Amino acid sequence: VGNSDVVDQLKRAVLSMPLNIAEGVGKKAMADKMRFFSIARGSAMESAAIFYVLVSTYLLDNSDVVQLK
Repeated sequence: VGNSDVVDQLKRAVLSMPLNIAEGVGKKAMADKMRFFSIARGSAMESAAIFYVLVSTYLLDNSDVVQLK
């Protein structure tokens, strides 16, 4: 996996969070809201994991992650 692949995956995960939250807010049924909020949470967890991988492979400094979060 190249650096650009990881960056692209991170961009998708980060963009997914607010979009799924917004879509969830627009739903009337609580089950629909919760589904989109759950997807947003999953994207947040994915983003955190990508940051961890970038730090552990020395592609990103821990202090940079703190700023990005």
